[in-house]
Amino acid sequence: MPLLADTIRSLSASLVTAALIILALVWGRDILVPLALAGISCFVLVPVVIWLKKQGVPNGFAEGTVLLLVVACLTGASIGLSSQLLSLAAELPQYRTNVLEKVRSIVGSSVPSGVVGRAIDAVETYQKMINHELQFGTTFPPDTPAPETNKPEDQQKVHFVRDDNESTALYGLRIFAEPLTQVALTFLFTLFLLMQFRDLRDRVVRIFGVEHMTETTAAMSDAGDRLIALFTGQLVLNAAFGTFVGLALLALGVPNAPLWGVVAFIMRFVPFVGAYIAAVPPILLAAAVDPGWTKALLTLAIFAVGEPIMGQVLEPLVLGRRAGLSPFAMVVAASFWTLTWGPIGLVLAAPITLILVVLGKYVPD
Repeated sequence: MPLLADTIRSLSASLVTAALIILALVWGRDILVPLALAGISCFVLVPVVIWLKKQGVPNGFAEGTVLLLVVACLTGASIGLSSQLLSLAAELPQYRTNVLEKVRSIVGSSVPSGVVGRAIDAVETYQKMINHELQFGTTFPPDTPAPETNKPEDQQKVHFVRDDNESTALYGLRIFAEPLTQVALTFLFTLFLLMQFRDLRDRVVRIFGVEHMTETTAAMSDAGDRLIALFTGQLVLNAAFGTFVGLALLALGVPNAPLWGVVAFIMRFVPFVGAYIAAVPPILLAAAVDPGWTKALLTLAIFAVGEPIMGQVLEPLVLGRRAGLSPFAMVVAASFWTLTWGPIGLVLAAPITLILVVLGKYVPD
């Protein structure tokens, strides 16, 4: 009986500890998510910083140069994607007829044709409103009816409008306050970790004890090598997949093919579902521009054939077991981190799990 009581107490303590850890992860994700992004980025960028310092670049300037290059690449990619999206939005009204015919052919007589037409008109109305709001205005275009606010249910709604005395910059910041805060925190954490990585490494070694210095140093080096191998392999494979998708869609004549190639490249960093989410917009667009179904079916075939080959054949051959993650472990990790941190948790599941695997290797307890 004492042995059973000890087992129950140990199990209870483990469950309480796990619950507290999960609670802390959920409540503190506004800080923990940028910190996790910064830590993983630091593991990947530190070798570049060290190489620059070996080339004679002064301390501080090397870290700033690496971060500026990353920010410049992200900014350039964002500008390119935005221009492609605006070009696509301007061309959408040209495909109204094809969309109407395809929707009617799908729904048949189960839905009145007037409903389909009103749905298309609603999409176009929202498109005009979005185009107008991109200018941070408060009035609607002349051909767009303003929403009625005399109804009791409308008066109870909270309308997010710009104050007359509020500048355009403040209005934009108020809308994007949360994502901008997350980006700023990630940037600051990354800069701090890059500038203090030697001191932080020494502190971690001292925390684990001088007698474990060799194991601690080896664990940190192993984690960095595995993360670099993981991201490098993913970068090469995802770039190849994005290039293939972009060229194939360009050959099919799907509008904005380079945009969908870049989207496929980015979304493949999201495990399991990223490539299939990236397939939805080009398939719908191919169905809209083509009077028939040929382009849509061929676009579907590109993703339906390309993604399994990439995920089930090429990734195991290129990455192999270098990351040390089994498929079952990735499914469990992706589920846990998605439930805890939302969509960003799905992206961070692989690198965080990899770090935990390395920790378990060098700290068996």
